[in-house]
Order: sequence, then structure tokens, then C-alpha cells
Amino acid sequence: MLVPVLLDGFSISNLNLVIENLNTIKDITNKEKKYRVVINQLSRTKDKREKLNSLLINHDYPFLNMCLRQTAIVNNSLAKFKPTFLHRKKSGITEDFELLTKEIENILEKEI
Repeated sequence: MLVPVLLDGFSISNLNLVIENLNTIKDITNKEKKYRVVINQLSRTKDKREKLNSLLINHDYPFLNMCLRQTAIVNNSLAKFKPTFLHRKKSGITEDFELLTKEIENILEKEI
């Protein structure tokens, strides 16, 4: 399971609720649901960098290495009902999605 998180107080607080719900599901079903957290819409502002550093230092969530950058290209591609790789093939966010996919594939290969 992939859990996207924005670096705002609301998403970070709700991440704890998601984890609690996954633990409840595990208790009920006796099956652990594996998950990874991906940072979504990461901007290069000082505030976001500080929140990211704090999150990584203070929590042991299973973060992916890849973060998805904040860009208007995603909103534009959604408005046109086109995936980003068709809307802007050479954009940074398209590269982010490709790298994210490769990282997930590598994790899955190791777990099999």
C-alpha cells in the first residue's frame, strides 16, 4: 500500500490515523498490510525542508526515498485527462513518477 503525504500538519497528523487503522486491520485479520509512505507535492521552501527533516528524524515510518515534487504540470494534465507522461514527457514530475515506479518495483522484487 502506498500512502501519499503532504508536508502539512493535517496530512502528518492523519498519517498516524492511517497507521492506527492498518494496525486495527492487522489485529482483526491477523494479516499485516505492508505499506510505504511517499512525500507528495514537495516544494523547495525552507519550511517544507524543515518539516521533511523533522518527519524523517522523529518518526520511523517506512518512507520511500523518492519524493514527488510540487508542480502545476500535474494539475494541468488532470484537467486535460492525460497522464503526465503524455502531457509533458520530459518534465521533472514525469521523471519523479518513473523513479518512484522503479523504487516500488525494487521493493516488490526483494519481498518476493
